[in-house]
Amino acid sequence: PDPQPHHPMAARSWDDDEAQPLLFLLRALTCVLVPWTVALGCWLRNPGARDVARAFPEQTAAGERVRHCRTTAMAAKRAAEKARLRSRSRHCGVGFCLRGCCLILLWMWLAFIAKQWLDARAKNILYEGFDPRAVLGVGQNAGDVELNRAFRREALKYHPDKTSEPGAAEKFLLAKKALDSLTDPESIENFKRYGNPDGPQFVQLYAISSFIKDKEASRRQGKMAYQKVMFRAADLQVYAAAVAFCILVILCLPLLSLAFEEHAESGRSSLAPGTEELLLQGLENLTAAVAARDLILESTGKNKGRCRKRHKSSDEIWNLLAEYAGTAAGSRESALLFAHCHRCQQLLDENLTAEMHTQLESWCRAAQATAELAAENAAPGALLATVEFHRCLVQALDPAAVQELLQVPHLQNQDVETLPSRSKGLLHFLELSPKQRQAALPRLAAQAAVLADIEEFVATVPRLELTSPTVTGD
Repeated sequence: PDPQPHHPMAARSWDDDEAQPLLFLLRALTCVLVPWTVALGCWLRNPGARDVARAFPEQTAAGERVRHCRTTAMAAKRAAEKARLRSRSRHCGVGFCLRGCCLILLWMWLAFIAKQWLDARAKNILYEGFDPRAVLGVGQNAGDVELNRAFRREALKYHPDKTSEPGAAEKFLLAKKALDSLTDPESIENFKRYGNPDGPQFVQLYAISSFIKDKEASRRQGKMAYQKVMFRAADLQVYAAAVAFCILVILCLPLLSLAFEEHAESGRSSLAPGTEELLLQGLENLTAAVAARDLILESTGKNKGRCRKRHKSSDEIWNLLAEYAGTAAGSRESALLFAHCHRCQQLLDENLTAEMHTQLESWCRAAQATAELAAENAAPGALLATVEFHRCLVQALDPAAVQELLQVPHLQNQDVETLPSRSKGLLHFLELSPKQRQAALPRLAAQAAVLADIEEFVATVPRLELTSPTVTGD
């Protein structure tokens, strides 16, 4: 008797229908690639936005508005740093290129899967309600001779070389599949299981052999042979995606946990080995900002590690600063700190200025670490001295003789000396009118940008007023 399919096409399952695993894989990849591509597009449209927001926040963690210095020099420096953070070339490194290539390959794979799914779906539509006897127009008891005669009749009617009728090629192909479904053993088995003579698409993995002996191949080759492992193409791709996902989770899960874990910023984490011990030993002697300066210079100087090539010696730097230096020559680090605190960077060349900025970051980190150590060891005197020295670093003030008027932008010692005696205090200087301040600063009176910076400082500097002092005690 002629074989009949034991299930209709409408009742296909995952194992019977190749389109179902392909559709699952298509949806899974789409859920991954679309957000990834959108995120990449948003980053390309506005690169470095998160870095800029982190470096120059508009609000503090408590919700208070942050006021950035709007002097000409600081505004230009801030704009340059924002441009650097937003630069695409800064982020387009090896990792970015690898992620981009991975994204492109995944999109190519997605397009290939979509094509396979469309082909599988077209096959399902073609064989929907497929009845080979009805296609050939024969009865249930038709033999091989009658089946071949019916196929030749359909071939003469619908062969592409015989007619140009629309859809003739599909009808000819369907007639050929109908004949195979009734005569070819493999097509008969596929028609029984899958409802079509083609069956699912398989890929043979020659590198992997099963443990089942292949007697026919062993007899033909004259040696022991084993059956090859066969996979359906759709299932093979699902397995590959599952393995890739597991590898990605194993590799990225620790990184994700570190990324979402909150860490408090600490200056001690960036110190060179041995620096923390030197700072801890010198806490007892920290009573003033000058002592904090000497301790930090000593600790960072002993643990410099590998540094850039030095173009000038310490004596040569002190010779450059001779007209400003009021103390004896010292180490290279003390010379650079002197140049920063006395605002005479214009005497340094480009290499020394870059080295001074690098050292300044190191000193600020060391001051922060010293303050943390003083707080942990209950040393309030050392804490206050370190905070005062850190303020001198930030505001470019001399720790040995802090002049509060030097906090005003562009002011130097000679400018402070020319001020009237009544306005040598910062509060008196702030109370002057713009014309009075301009008259009191003859060296800067002709520089409109400098005067604008000074007026911006006067307008934004915080003012505190003590209204009701109260003393309490435990």
